[in-house]
Amino acid sequence: YKQYGKKEIIRENIEAIDKYLNYLLENPMTIDDKIYNGLTSKTGILADWLSIEVTDYTLINNAVYAYLLETSSKMAEIIGHTKLSNKYQAAYELTKAQWNELYVDEDGRTRDFEGKLQDTQASYATPLRYGVFNEENEKKAVIHYQETVKRTLTEKGNYTIKTGFSGTPNLVPTLSNYGYIDEAYNLFESTEYASWLYPVINGATSIWERWNSYTVDGGFNGNNSMNSFNHFSLGAIYEWMMGYQLGIMSDEEKSGYKHFILQPQMGGKMEFVKGSFESPYGTIHSGWTKSKGSLWNRYEVKVPANTTADLYLPVEEDVKCEVLSEGVIYRGNTTFNHIKVAHFELVSGNFKFNRFNDFIEVSINQ
Repeated sequence: YKQYGKKEIIRENIEAIDKYLNYLLENPMTIDDKIYNGLTSKTGILADWLSIEVTDYTLINNAVYAYLLETSSKMAEIIGHTKLSNKYQAAYELTKAQWNELYVDEDGRTRDFEGKLQDTQASYATPLRYGVFNEENEKKAVIHYQETVKRTLTEKGNYTIKTGFSGTPNLVPTLSNYGYIDEAYNLFESTEYASWLYPVINGATSIWERWNSYTVDGGFNGNNSMNSFNHFSLGAIYEWMMGYQLGIMSDEEKSGYKHFILQPQMGGKMEFVKGSFESPYGTIHSGWTKSKGSLWNRYEVKVPANTTADLYLPVEEDVKCEVLSEGVIYRGNTTFNHIKVAHFELVSGNFKFNRFNDFIEVSINQ
């Protein structure tokens, strides 16, 4: 629905969604004779499957459960099913409260259902991405999360990945959402085990199912009985490349890309990034260049006909701006995703943004 704006997608599936959520609701967790009506016992056992460090599967999947309830509440409201929306929202609030009670200690660190410390990348990345920590715990959990990333620092200066199927899609988007851009790029560009580029430098031409599908030290590791060399899950990094590197992101409040968000985050060793997304209204182009020691030099974007966009360009300090093109409104300096940005409103057209230290010039891109 967020991608295409078609309410029919929700209407066709809401009955099945309700049946599934009712099944989870009707099977609460019981721990030492205490019933947690907001948490479900039907979490499965996989969760952060094939991770390098293990995270309690009930912690992970009850966080996902909370996210499903909140998302379903929004979906029901979109199609005018207020009663169902209220039901899901009430269940979500209870789940979130009990999740924080059971899985977070007084220092904001994650623990399993028996009270044992977790403090893993996945134990923070997934619930942070899904908004499950309460406000007080969130502030602490963000700090603990970036610590789990930084403690993987190698002698070569790289961070490495410890997550599996659930945590991996949320690693770098969560870092980006909280302003840890250097950490996000370090993790993305790492070539050491385990990382997205470790398979690449070892000859991979597609995404592997396991981080250790093949390693220099262990060969194929005896995993061939359950191992794919062409698998989707760890390739979830592409979502971040589109949504944060290029910065093309759907608007939560306005589905279907009639209006969308542009939030490019420049960083790492790359000198340029460019790409496009085929939206229902046409192709959205986005790309930037930077030189050594510079945040960025040039940003170029194409906004399709009959659409609008909010653009948030990162800056190190307050900037002045000269707009030489119609269709661009400069809204000034603000904060977005915990980083300082210059905010622009765009209508359809091709635009070029040139940056000169604390000055940005906006013109039509020929």
